[in-house]
Amino acid sequence: MLAACSPAPASDVSAGGLDPDTINQLPASKPMLVEAYAKLSPHQTGELRIPKGRGPFPVAMLVHGGCWIAGLGSPRNMAPLATWLAAHGVASWNVDYRELGDGGGYPQSFEDWAAAAQHLRALAKRYPLDLARLSVIGHSAGATAGLFLAQPPTGSAQGPHPRAIVQMDGLVPQDYLIGADAAMCGRPVIERFMGGLPAAVPARYHAISPEASTPRVARALFVVAVLPPPPDATTAAMRKAGASVEVVAPPKPNHFDVIAPGTANFAAIEPALLRAVGGR
Repeated sequence: MLAACSPAPASDVSAGGLDPDTINQLPASKPMLVEAYAKLSPHQTGELRIPKGRGPFPVAMLVHGGCWIAGLGSPRNMAPLATWLAAHGVASWNVDYRELGDGGGYPQSFEDWAAAAQHLRALAKRYPLDLARLSVIGHSAGATAGLFLAQPPTGSAQGPHPRAIVQMDGLVPQDYLIGADAAMCGRPVIERFMGGLPAAVPARYHAISPEASTPRVARALFVVAVLPPPPDATTAAMRKAGASVEVVAPPKPNHFDVIAPGTANFAAIEPALLRAVGGR
């Protein structure tokens, strides 16, 4: 997340809506495939869901939050959203990754996101996935993955480049919350996850800052609930680079409702979400 977390006290994050426990109790379809995208950790797996029909289908890579702390988040958080996407014509690759406490942090978590995206090429040889219509949907701390994967490709081993990124109450960029993260997550996480503060490792933060290194995407959607909205400079930089940028906010902000189909807050963002991911 910075996840069951917001600039408000943690007890207020779920006020009037879902929380980390109830989100996992929402109904979700069984994935048609659970497959490893690498072999270094049992967390390097993903769940594939495919809509009914012939395809090829647009595909969304889903990245869960959880303050990047092992055990707080999981693909189960995103499974109701993955199920909803399939019903609206969008395939999904709902991935897990190494986090703090199980070998994650910089660079391991970033390597996992890249490997998970690259594995889509292998999946597309077996399933009707249109990788030209790839989006990355990240919730809370998982939104970092979209900013990272949307950077300009730098080598032949890169995975398919996302056409769109969707930041579901994410951190843009997370260095804004250094100092507040301890109250939000129960412990400081940003410095540990990134392997240093911005002054010590500026290139790492630049790589996930839309202002310092503008993502190359056709569309960007920022869903703003309890975490800070993207700065105007961020959205301006992305528009200048050619992206269509939307910023939407649900009527009664809640950190988990935005990934929970069936809630009023999710219903408020559905049209923008379908525009971003190419669903129907």
